[in-house]
Amino acid sequence: MEFNATFFVSVISFIVFTILMDKILYAPISDVTSARQKMIDELLIGAKNSNDEASKLIAEKEEKLLRSSEESRKIIADKVEKANKRAELLTVNAKNASFEEISLKKEELLKNESSVKDELKNVSEQLADDIVSKILG
Repeated sequence: MEFNATFFVSVISFIVFTILMDKILYAPISDVTSARQKMIDELLIGAKNSNDEASKLIAEKEEKLLRSSEESRKIIADKVEKANKRAELLTVNAKNASFEEISLKKEELLKNESSVKDELKNVSEQLADDIVSKILG
């Protein structure tokens, strides 16, 4: 194989072509590729952070729901207990009032009974007097 000037010119032109292609074509493509990779990495980090934040928010929401559910159960239990106590108090008051009313009515009936007995005694005495006066003349 002979090395002449054409060979060296071809080698030099290939090297110059390679350097020019690297500067003109490959370097910008490499820059764009690395910029895109950097952007993708940043977006992945942002997405991971957003996912972590969303997980935290979901956990907080579930905790708040649990707390509010417990609080509502407690409030309902307190209200039911208060209502039961009030109902019991009202029942006791109603029983006492009805016992008092029954006692008053019993006393009234006893008074009426004695007055009716007295009246009946007077009427029977009067009838007896009338019968005696009619028989005796």
